[in-house]
Amino acid sequence: MRSLILLLLGACAATPLDQTAPARDERTVIDDTRIAPALGGQPEESFRSLDVITWTGAATGAERLERPLLLFAHGIGGDPTKLEGFATSLADQGIAVAAVRFPRSSAGAGAGLAGALDLPEQPADLAFVLDALRAAVDDRDDPLFRAFDADRLILGGHSLGGATVMWWTRWSDAPPETLGTLLVAPFAPILDTYADEHGALSPEASPTLVVQGTEDPLVAPFVSEAVVASLTTPAWLVLLPGVDHASLIEGADPSLPQLATTIALTRAFVREVDGEPGALDPALDDAEADGAVVTR
Repeated sequence: MRSLILLLLGACAATPLDQTAPARDERTVIDDTRIAPALGGQPEESFRSLDVITWTGAATGAERLERPLLLFAHGIGGDPTKLEGFATSLADQGIAVAAVRFPRSSAGAGAGLAGALDLPEQPADLAFVLDALRAAVDDRDDPLFRAFDADRLILGGHSLGGATVMWWTRWSDAPPETLGTLLVAPFAPILDTYADEHGALSPEASPTLVVQGTEDPLVAPFVSEAVVASLTTPAWLVLLPGVDHASLIEGADPSLPQLATTIALTRAFVREVDGEPGALDPALDDAEADGAVVTR
């Protein structure tokens, strides 16, 4: 009888890969093959130091292996910590979220608007971080071992981070293989600065969701409309009425209406591109019911 009880207890116990509580992993990866330039009073450094925060929710071992990864890029003066509400909510809903702190355009870099001049290096920063995350989930000694499926990749970016993602996916000679692209108020006009060198953006990308506020003082709605119009692949645009540049993505409280809408759209979009066609439609309908202008 005692052996039977022990056997039953063993069957009910968590497996080694089960994650019984939400987790927040912080690490720094160093790319010593590229410099961080002198910008905005910051001295040149011979390497690029990239801080990464990764959020994951409670899950069984099997669920961990099936979680997609949203790799997110912040804008000028942004920071992964400003995405806390967005990231923790998505992590609780089965999406791993990793956000990069860029060495010259983040809030802590101190370069101010001059940090935007480091844009040409930021796509390679994302690529370097993605490689590091893929190595981590394959390393049995790493806290992120088998925490998500890094090949089920969605790229996201806000403002300058959106331009970074567009550069990597639509200008790069070796664009990443992604399930989808999330652009939040993308500061796409800055790419015109480099158009003479790189030419026109490719009209093809993975399915793309663009979310934008109508009262954004930095990125006008017509910018996001042009981004969607430039794509020949599936794309959706959601214009949120009365919403500014940052509150639709930044903040600690995921219940705030504009942030909650972006979270709901993102969750539905990830499901849409990760094997559930039509999953985005109800979220778009809800946004329209709340006054958003939706282009499908």
